[in-house]
Formats: sequence, structure tokens, C-alpha cells
Amino acid sequence: VSKTCKNPFSCEPSRDCPKFTAGTSTEDAKLECEGGKWLINNAYYEDIHPVCKDDEMNENSGAFYMNYTDGRLSKLTEGKCFQDYDCQKKTKLDISPEIIIKDGTISCAEGDMRVQYGNITYDEKQYKCNNSRGIWISNSGKMIKENSRVMCIKQAPLGIEAYSTGEFAGYLSAIALCTIAFVALVTGAFLCCNARKDHICAVWSTKTWIFKPSRMKLASARDVFHKASQATPTSMAKIIDGLKLIKRMLKSETEDPEIWELAWPFLDRLHGSS
Repeated sequence: VSKTCKNPFSCEPSRDCPKFTAGTSTEDAKLECEGGKWLINNAYYEDIHPVCKDDEMNENSGAFYMNYTDGRLSKLTEGKCFQDYDCQKKTKLDISPEIIIKDGTISCAEGDMRVQYGNITYDEKQYKCNNSRGIWISNSGKMIKENSRVMCIKQAPLGIEAYSTGEFAGYLSAIALCTIAFVALVTGAFLCCNARKDHICAVWSTKTWIFKPSRMKLASARDVFHKASQATPTSMAKIIDGLKLIKRMLKSETEDPEIWELAWPFLDRLHGSS
């Protein structure tokens, strides 16, 4: 059967092209990458080797099946060799749009870069790709774990960047208290809130907010605060939505700085109007 295995790739000889050796009456056909380092479907593997065996779809011919380290055998139809890792592909980070990846480094145009992995958060200026290991490493030796969330820490207005996350939330909550006089003028609009099912105050509870994924929180906050900051006397219910969301964020002790920064234009406008 080994002699019937044909080269499944038509690439020109190179470091990335698997080396094919035809089978003989005494030796199996081979398809090799140096060190068994394969990139298959954008996933990196080391020390794996394909074997020539009966084709499960055609018993009269053979085919190469990848023999994975976990014991799986899968027909090889796509793949190439690699020597150096692409850190962006290997780490599979959740990257904010403002992140810059260029010349083997990941950074922000302005300010620090924040990395979040589970309950762990840390800030650095930039990270460089270690191609031999496929990981991002900072000058201080910190590494970005796979599937981490990465964002830029934007400069907040009025020197608020000097505050910690908790202080930032407290600062904004203090400004929110200054809007009480303004809210008194629009309490009549509160009745509209219950009549509109699409409003945030009608459908979100604090518990619902707490368990929303970070991406959904960010998208929802961006939408609510944008509409609230653009509200007019004929759309006061949108302001109520914004205030309700602030209340949910404070009650649930929301710590994401990106979400609090989205609230700033809305609260700043209210503060100036009160």
C-alpha cells in the first residue's frame, strides 16, 4: 500500500514545502517536515508525522494520514512546514481595533497596552514576538497567554488617567450625583421607558449585566451612551437608559476601563447641563 501513496502537495521545494519520498517494495512512502513541525488549518504542531495507509474513501489506493500526538489519525489534505512561529496566529488573542501589530511587535499608538486573562490584568508598553516559541514577551519578561484580551489604555480627559480603575468609577459616580437636578426635569420621561421594550432599563437587570460577555457589554455600552449623549428633549428616555446603565455598572462593580470611558461624554454633557 505504501507505494500507492502520492504526494498530496504540489508546492515548489522550499522550507515550507513538505518533503515527499516515494515508497518502495521495502519502505513506506514518506512525507516529512523538519522536526515534525507542521502548520495545519492555522494550528501549530510539533513532532507529528504522517503515515501512508489505506485510503478510507478508496480501498484500492493509499493516502497520508497525520498521526497526532493524542493518537488521532486524520487524512492529510492541507498543511505545510514551518520553522518560526507567527505569534499572532499561535496566541489567538482577542485584539481591540486600535492595537498595532507591525515588524514582530504588538503595541498601541498612544499609551500603554492592557492585557486581560481571566482575573489577571497587567499593562506594558509593547511586546515582541519570540518566533522560536510563538509567544509575545515584554522587555520586563511578561508573556501574553493564549486567548488573552488585549486593548489600549486610552488617555481619559481632565487627567483621569492618573486614577485607578476603582477611583475612576468613583470619580464618574460623583459626577453622576451632580446630575440629580437635571434628572428631576426629565422624570416624566421615565414612563416612556416601560412602554419601550427595546430600552435598556426595561430588559437589563444587574444580574444580567454581570454575566454578559465583555464584548457584549462593550457593544451595548457604546450604543446606549452614544444615544444618551445625543438625546434631545423629545428623546429623554435615552438619557434614562444611560443613567440606568451607570447604576448597573456601579452596583455590579464593573471594572473595565473601556466601558467607563464610553460613559464619560454622556456624564460630561449631563454635568454641564445641570
